[in-house]
Amino acid sequence: MPSKIDAIILEEAKAYKREHNRIIKNIIKYDRIAIFRHIMPDFDAMGTQMGLYTWIKDNFPNKEVHFLGDNHVTFTPRLFPETERLNDEWFKEPFLAIIIDTANTSRIADPRWKKAKYKIKIDHHPDVEDFGKTSIVNTSMAAASEVVVNL
Repeated sequence: MPSKIDAIILEEAKAYKREHNRIIKNIIKYDRIAIFRHIMPDFDAMGTQMGLYTWIKDNFPNKEVHFLGDNHVTFTPRLFPETERLNDEWFKEPFLAIIIDTANTSRIADPRWKKAKYKIKIDHHPDVEDFGKTSIVNTSMAAASEVVVNL
């Protein structure tokens, strides 16, 4: 039997059904995906990024998925793996960029997100800057990971 929390999560997900469908459609469309987070990462940024990375790898095993951004002085590598380092050549071919837990572009940890053919923004902070073709910004959630878990 679903709990009250399950009901709340399902209700929240309904509000973003169109965006969820676009996200899934673009994950299916692009073979190459890069997940970006904000500078000076915290648990939400790193956990959301790694959770989304794992979810995509589990559900779309043939996709080439990478996670980018700064390492954290304490969390890396004890709690989270070292951030991947991709050379600039990788970004010359079409790819999907998913930017998580970041309200404005100046805080995205790697500027190469701009080279993406398609950009998705997933966040819980107030919408400071609109930069994703598809965007889910749910300020009623305490963390970006709560937004991602609804995909």
